[in-house]
Amino acid sequence: MQEMTAEQANIILSKNQVGASAPIFYADIGGKTDIKITSFSMSREHGAMAQNCSLTIANVNPTDPSDTGYYNEGRNDSANNKPSNAYNGIIIPGGLISVKMGYGDSATLDTVPIFTGSIDTVKISMSGNNSQINIQCRGTTKKMVDNPIQCDRVVSGEIFYHINYPINGWAASGEELTEFYLKVADTNPLLLSIWIDACERAGYSAGNIVYDIAWTTRLNDVAEGSFTNCTGSWIQLAQKVVDLLGAYMYEGEEGKVYLKVANNQVNAGADTISMTGTSWHALEDGGYARAIKESIVVVDFSETFIIDVDYEFDYATNSIRRIDGGGITAGQGVDVTYTYCAWKFNPTQVYQLDQYVSHDETYGLLVATNNELTLKRDLTTGALGDGSSMSTLKALVEDKPELTTNAQLDAYLASKMVEMKKNYFNLHLNCIAIPHLRVRDIICCVLFGTVTSLYEIIGFNITYDASSGMSQTIDSVYYGSSGAV
Repeated sequence: MQEMTAEQANIILSKNQVGASAPIFYADIGGKTDIKITSFSMSREHGAMAQNCSLTIANVNPTDPSDTGYYNEGRNDSANNKPSNAYNGIIIPGGLISVKMGYGDSATLDTVPIFTGSIDTVKISMSGNNSQINIQCRGTTKKMVDNPIQCDRVVSGEIFYHINYPINGWAASGEELTEFYLKVADTNPLLLSIWIDACERAGYSAGNIVYDIAWTTRLNDVAEGSFTNCTGSWIQLAQKVVDLLGAYMYEGEEGKVYLKVANNQVNAGADTISMTGTSWHALEDGGYARAIKESIVVVDFSETFIIDVDYEFDYATNSIRRIDGGGITAGQGVDVTYTYCAWKFNPTQVYQLDQYVSHDETYGLLVATNNELTLKRDLTTGALGDGSSMSTLKALVEDKPELTTNAQLDAYLASKMVEMKKNYFNLHLNCIAIPHLRVRDIICCVLFGTVTSLYEIIGFNITYDASSGMSQTIDSVYYGSSGAV
């Protein structure tokens, strides 16, 4: 989750079903920030690169309503009797764009970035005196999606559309160039450095590549030939490395590309606090995540204390304090345990909620092989958590030539099983728009005292309309128990 201040949280918490109430939408198109945007829509999905957005602009001169071609390219006095304006060369394919959204009064303090990318398509529509422009954009990773793999070496005017690690280029005469070439050195050059190298060759600068180095799974080598004559696009090569590392990659709202350890989120906190006076004491991860009130347990050696009697909790600041006259004495030390997540949705913040389970994408048996080395491992799914189970006759079989030992195949199957079971339980929300959320953030819904589990966001759509405000839909899968009561 992007950091949310207490002030921002209080604004959201004070509004039920926030729509047109106090939204801020801030778009920078080619350095221009005063272009009137009438509508905006953006979607993000787990595992998808080059995320997209669309904007609609009223194509009308703000000082002359009859001038309905105001933003059009090619305006000039001699051709159209209309003067060119400061937006010429701005709203064109390839133009840079960034978007911020939020609630409050300040475009700088109350907003967070939600999209950075460039324009793909500009469509102008005119009808009578009305005209509008629709802009289709994609995120910065489009250069990884669109650009083909090629070796940097150009010999005799030829470009080789493949790459090897270590990298070998071939001269037109057939003479082999044997230089080992990576843009960034690393202790594990066959994996992490390949990912970094692919990002840089696709066009990312080193400062826009962010990665973890403490892997839960970090292979020291791969099967010989796994990175020989790599073809396709840079994103395919990068994703291959990501899969081998047991990691995930995504495009950030600010335009950077990230490589992160998979399944490393922690959502349980345990603090020891001296409850001095009635001062507020912040719990773990305040700002990026907040505790679920229903899950908080405060104890000392002999007693469990009662919320709103002995102590109180402030969600906006993620803090607790003792209540004068309650069971906690001034200065008493207590142990606090709780579950936290990126955001807890209350009933007034959800328009509609849909839960569903389905066997369509579920298998009773997962099988991973390395056919070349005649290795084969399998894992039975078993019970799915709601009492149902799948026949082992419905099997998913995958050949993984990059995995060269039974231990590697077993680890792959275990990870695959966790993801499949998570995706069995699904939750769809039509809810208040919270632009701070990201794909893979953990959320909780507390509805009518029944839905209190943790769910992981796998995709969302957020929209803005100048007349009706912001709204959001979220797709998520089961992550775990919230610990709420």
